[in-house]
Amino acid sequence: MRRHRIVAAAAVLAIMASACGGKSSTNSSTSSSPETTTAGSETTAATPAETTTPAPEQDATLKLAFTSDMDPPDPDTNYQVQGSNVMGSVYEGLLEYAPDSSTEFKGLLAESWTAAADGLSYTFKLRSGLTFADGTPLTSVELKAGFERRSNEAVKSPSSYMLLPVAGYETPDPLTFIVKMKYPESAFLSYMASSFSPKAINPKVLADNAADNAI
Repeated sequence: MRRHRIVAAAAVLAIMASACGGKSSTNSSTSSSPETTTAGSETTAATPAETTTPAPEQDATLKLAFTSDMDPPDPDTNYQVQGSNVMGSVYEGLLEYAPDSSTEFKGLLAESWTAAADGLSYTFKLRSGLTFADGTPLTSVELKAGFERRSNEAVKSPSSYMLLPVAGYETPDPLTFIVKMKYPESAFLSYMASSFSPKAINPKVLADNAADNAI
C-alpha cells in the first residue's frame, strides 16, 4: 500500500514538473527577406543647346538733329554753329584749342609750329602719313590749296577775314607749310584753332566742283 502511494506521488510530481517546465522553444525562423532598394534611375533633363542671337547690323550712317536747316557743308561758306559740328567731323585744320582752354592750342594737321619773332611768318610742320578719306595723300601742297580757296572772292567765304593779314604761302617740302604775313596779327593762331579755320580739302573734290566753286 505504501509502495502504491509512493508511485502515485511520483507520478503527480512528474506531471507537475511537466506543466511547470519551460515551454518548448520553437525555432522560429525569421526569414529576413533581402532588403531591396530600387534605385530609380536619376533622370537629368537635357540642357537645351545654347543659341547665339546674331548681333543686329550696325547702321553706319551718322544722324544729327538740328533746330533749323543747315547750310551746305562747305568748310569755307558754312558759318553756323550747328554747321561747325559737322565740319569738325569731316574736315581738319592746322590747330584746335586744348581741352578746357581758350588760350592754349594743340595740333591737328600740324605736329608743331613756330612764329617768327617779328610776327611776319608762321611755320607749321605737318604730321607724316596724313591722307584724305579716299587715301589721297595730304601734304603742304593740298593744304595750301585749301587756304587759297578761302581767300577766293568767287567762293564768298564769310570767314575769309581770318586770312586778310596773309601775304602768301610756301611749301618747301611735303610736311612744311609756311604762312607769310603782311603785318603781325596777334589773333592768327586763334584763327587757326577756330572751328571755322581754313581746312584741307581733297584736290579731287575741288577739281570736280571747280565750275561752281562748291564742294
